Amino acid sequence: GTERHVLHLEASFQVVLTNDGCGAVSTAGMWASESIFAHQAMILRTRAKPRCLGVRLAMSLPHQQPDGSAPSFVAIGARAQLIERLGFDGIWYGDSIGRGPRPRPDPLMCLAVAGAATTHVELGTAILQVPLRHPVELAQRLLTLHGLSGGRFSAGLGAGSTRADFDAVGVEYTRRF
Repeated sequence: GTERHVLHLEASFQVVLTNDGCGAVSTAGMWASESIFAHQAMILRTRAKPRCLGVRLAMSLPHQQPDGSAPSFVAIGARAQLIERLGFDGIWYGDSIGRGPRPRPDPLMCLAVAGAATTHVELGTAILQVPLRHPVELAQRLLTLHGLSGGRFSAGLGAGSTRADFDAVGVEYTRRF
């Protein structure tokens, strides 16, 4: 089985390392300042890599800025460049439609902006809820992002787990499988 090791670097950062070659960082949906982000990312890189050979680490883009507003193109691009410059292997974005007090930005649009601002870091969804979207339209968007990013996009797909997301788009939660 997969072993999970969780490191809490500070209240707003959580790192999950697994023995199957995966790693992820969560910023709890908040946009930490660049200096805090860079400092904690460097701690993560120096602590995690030597002990976990074969682990690839990705950073999640935050869903909002500290004031609660949506991140701008410039902010997403700058954060993506910082993630790439710090040596992370990927940039991932989660999916939520009906959760929380504010709507979240579209993950594929944010990843497209991140992809335009970077050159080699992998881009991915963690996890895109397939039943909440029309399958043909979703396939077109996934293929477009894959092409625009030069093949750097990986789609993490799932059936969804939160009733609020299904209620927000009028899809029957019990029919998600």
